[in-house]
Amino acid sequence: MLRVDSNILIQFPGDGDRRVLHKAKIIALREQTYTAELEEQALPIEAGRPALVFYSEAGRFMQQSAVVTATMQAGSRPVFGLEVTDEPTPGESRQCFRIATIIPERTAHFGAEDNCPILDVSVTGFAIVSTEVYIAGNTVPVTLNYEDEIFTGRARVQSVVQLDDGRFRYGLWCADERPDTGTLPEGLQKITMAMQREQLRRVSGNSGQG
Repeated sequence: MLRVDSNILIQFPGDGDRRVLHKAKIIALREQTYTAELEEQALPIEAGRPALVFYSEAGRFMQQSAVVTATMQAGSRPVFGLEVTDEPTPGESRQCFRIATIIPERTAHFGAEDNCPILDVSVTGFAIVSTEVYIAGNTVPVTLNYEDEIFTGRARVQSVVQLDDGRFRYGLWCADERPDTGTLPEGLQKITMAMQREQLRRVSGNSGQG
């Protein structure tokens, strides 16, 4: 759930097909209404404007619908009231547990770009960082490299987040549901199982030290 001092990302309707997120911070909470401060100085905001709020909760990327209740100014940065209108849900709809991949040699060929870092993975999809430009709904050819094996197939773009350095974070869903259309499903399952085994080993090791 949102808390005071939470760092958040906000998407406003009208930003186009690509998900453009604006950085902000929760600075106060009073009677179920949050007060947030934007990092951008020239972004117009008006009361009554709907929004989607994204934030990290216990390592998960979450989202909530909200509405702007009031606007004000604090110094050069816009400050506004924000009231959430539903319960938090996962920010990417793969509906499967995601495993963070922290080993840098795990990369993907995405569209026309090589060596895109894989950020997390599940048996149904994964997230990467790329300079390629796509919008939600696009289907993109992908190749995963893992332990000297190559897995190919197609991934559908579910979410796009533009990063500060100009690259994009893509949430992707495997579009190949049958083995005869590509080896991507096999690769996702193999990587996910390997990451789960690695995390279990770490948890067991930490428990043994306690």
